[in-house]
Amino acid sequence: MNYSRLLDDMCISSLKEMTPTTVKSVIDAVVKVLNGKKFKLKNKKTRILSASNPENLMEITGLWLNRGHPRVRRADRAEIRSELYRCEQQFKISRTDPAYHCEHNSLSGRVAKLSYLQHIEAKEYRERLRKILPHYDVINITKTLKLVSVIERTSELDRGKLSFVERYHQIIYRINIISRSNPSLARTLKSRMHICKPTSTREILTYGE
Repeated sequence: MNYSRLLDDMCISSLKEMTPTTVKSVIDAVVKVLNGKKFKLKNKKTRILSASNPENLMEITGLWLNRGHPRVRRADRAEIRSELYRCEQQFKISRTDPAYHCEHNSLSGRVAKLSYLQHIEAKEYRERLRKILPHYDVINITKTLKLVSVIERTSELDRGKLSFVERYHQIIYRINIISRSNPSLARTLKSRMHICKPTSTREILTYGE
């Protein structure tokens, strides 16, 4: 039996067919683990799939599994190509538009999935995305400077909390965007952030690992 996870999508699989009793015991075990971490299993998203039933496509996190190895649907690949073209056109209009940031980030995640599956067009798509990275305008750069100033004042005790770790990485993400247009400022901000870095990790605080 194998366990895999993509973000918040979990998959329990087996090369051997499982009985209904075994399936129920696996689901119950997952629920118990999640409850212990203050999480809940979404029953409406829980699915039981089997290769022995060819009428039902085995689709996990948007991937087809019926053909022996994970594949992205043809319609999804066409949609990615279309979104990439739209991003390239939007970049020429305004690379600082918040909507453009969201669209580029979403598309980058979809291309990452193609890369993971070693799709032939993934490398080309990634290179095209690198040429049209979103930037920050003056307002967002100023906001980032204020966020750095605030987080610098966090006590060492609070730097071990999950909420701090999340805020810290969000600010680092913003600084990385600034580095695309102002590398010098970004280096200075990263140096300041290093002084107040978290005393724990997201994994340890969330999963106790």
